[in-house]
Amino acid sequence: MTESLEVPPERRAEWRERFSIAEVHEASESHREHNEDRVLRIPEIGAFAIFDGAGGHIGGEQAADLAMEYVAKRLGEEFDSTPMSSSEIGSFLEALLFDAHQELLKKNADDAKKAETDPRYAGAGESMTTATIVIIKGNEAITAAIGDSPAYIYHENGILERITLDDGIFRNYRTEKEAREWEIQKALSNIVNPAELAGPLAAIYQTRNQVAKSLGISEKLRERNRLPEMRARIYINTLEDGDRVYIFSDGVTDPIEDPAIAEILQKDPDNEKALDALVKEAEKRNREGHPRKKKDDKSGVGFTYHALPEQLEKKPAPQEEKSAIKGGGAEAILTQLEKFKNMIEEEGGKELQRVGIGEYFDLTFQVKEEIESGKIGAKELPRLQAIVRVNKEITDILKTKLGTHFLLEPQYRDSIKSLGESMALIHRRIDELKKET
Repeated sequence: MTESLEVPPERRAEWRERFSIAEVHEASESHREHNEDRVLRIPEIGAFAIFDGAGGHIGGEQAADLAMEYVAKRLGEEFDSTPMSSSEIGSFLEALLFDAHQELLKKNADDAKKAETDPRYAGAGESMTTATIVIIKGNEAITAAIGDSPAYIYHENGILERITLDDGIFRNYRTEKEAREWEIQKALSNIVNPAELAGPLAAIYQTRNQVAKSLGISEKLRERNRLPEMRARIYINTLEDGDRVYIFSDGVTDPIEDPAIAEILQKDPDNEKALDALVKEAEKRNREGHPRKKKDDKSGVGFTYHALPEQLEKKPAPQEEKSAIKGGGAEAILTQLEKFKNMIEEEGGKELQRVGIGEYFDLTFQVKEEIESGKIGAKELPRLQAIVRVNKEITDILKTKLGTHFLLEPQYRDSIKSLGESMALIHRRIDELKKET
């Protein structure tokens, strides 16, 4: 089932031509009569999503339906009416999925109450679904993900990049660093025969289908199992002309290791044929008893990103990309930090979630990169000192308006750690420059 907002035929053709969109649906070999996955396509605003329902036949389908319809309605009503930066889109999607989660909780509560007197609702009240949404803005893909429906970018050079991290039970609670979680996921996604895994990796593979986050998961279950807060992971990736973007339910990707997925995509640049080939390969492996076999619903949506002519014309040459405004990189970053500080001083409460906190972290990381590349010399000392001052002012404002707890929230944890490392390097460089002068 697909949801797509109505647009004029001439505009549909424009977007179809630009994105070369395709999708695939195949019910599990275990229950051909129904498919609990849902695909959302709203190409006129560059939005694509997969919802993989869980909780039994009726429950899983209803959860995926409700989440898809709610997300489609909100995107149609709100998203295209307000200009947003990529970071703001990420914050919007994070809030949108949290709201969809709340809608599912209400439905589950209502169904559980009905089950007390109506046998038709027996077992109801535990419907859940994963959700992975990709929105295209300019040449960037902004992705919000909850659960284990993966998103990929297949680059023209043949490299397959998995851009989402599964919310797996074991990975979320046995590792402390996201970088380590990526390493584990890569190992599990690349292995042809899971029997070759040993130790913790073998145990993790056995629990790979147990997710720590899903829309509709009850607070009681979350607290009992010490699961994390219901917040989507947000990813922002830059696209090159010709990149192919895919979102799958795990019924497609679990039976096939990532290198084999890359081979299939490489063989056929036609998205419809490539998606069909992936589903056929997954079913073949399930039928033949491949070590990675997993019988499940299989759905996917894919498109090829084609940059608009004006985007290609305006693409700067490599030397221009590295240039900064007068005064060098540090001055350019300082200017942006000052603008960010002025902006958040005027915003309050929940509105701060939409002003691009991620951009603030990125600016500080850029200073670290400038230092590591040897571009920060003695003349930049005053600017580095100013950057330290403005960073402290920004942090104080965020603590005051969002509360100190925001520093501990899962989606900021790794960024806060990296921010501390960046600031430590900046302080060291300041000390070095003081000695030089």
